[in-house]
Amino acid sequence: MTNIILQHFDGNLRPLDELSMANIKEYAEMVGAEYKLITGRPFRRHLTSPCQKVHMLDEEFDGYDQVLMLDIDMFAPKGMTENVFDLEGIGLYSEVQNMLHRKIATTYPLFARYSAPYWGGAIYKMNLEMRKRLRRNLGGNEGWMNSYNKAYVFEDEGIMHTLANFEGLTNQSLTFPFSIHVSSFKEIYSTIICFFQHSFSFIFINFFSPPIQCNCPSTKTNL
Repeated sequence: MTNIILQHFDGNLRPLDELSMANIKEYAEMVGAEYKLITGRPFRRHLTSPCQKVHMLDEEFDGYDQVLMLDIDMFAPKGMTENVFDLEGIGLYSEVQNMLHRKIATTYPLFARYSAPYWGGAIYKMNLEMRKRLRRNLGGNEGWMNSYNKAYVFEDEGIMHTLANFEGLTNQSLTFPFSIHVSSFKEIYSTIICFFQHSFSFIFINFFSPPIQCNCPSTKTNL
């Protein structure tokens, strides 16, 4: 079975999005994976755009072994040779995710638990078995998703966490080999936050305004 890299966007692509797509397509070709851009709101039309990344669990992709969902502003650095599909783990878990993990468990105790895994939404990598396990908890009364249906309120991360909770997954049953180093550079009207991901070696650049030159150190961090 082959692997596939997905990205999602709802709306008109911006220049940065198109650059990311071109970069990730090239990376997909390098690692022998297919590439697809998911558009619109194919998961649940009433949910926010980030929630649509959960569409990676859909039966549409059951012909693939591993599915990697990347944010539309992710880039593989020049010279990267690692094959992400050879690496262990499912997603990012840094101090930020740890904080959100505790917050979601406290805020929504009826369908969230700190003992269930929580993954950052910039990168999800799941094999077919895991996708099927999470997917079988969809359907029926999905009113709990409305709690995440607001910008910057867990969104896709909340949905994935709740599905993992419903499935009975625990932190101990999964590995989190991914760590990130965060450096921020602030100038008037310009901010760039660069996330250096240890295992994937991906760079996520978030442009809030016209970019400044990013001379971020290539430091890697360990768990």
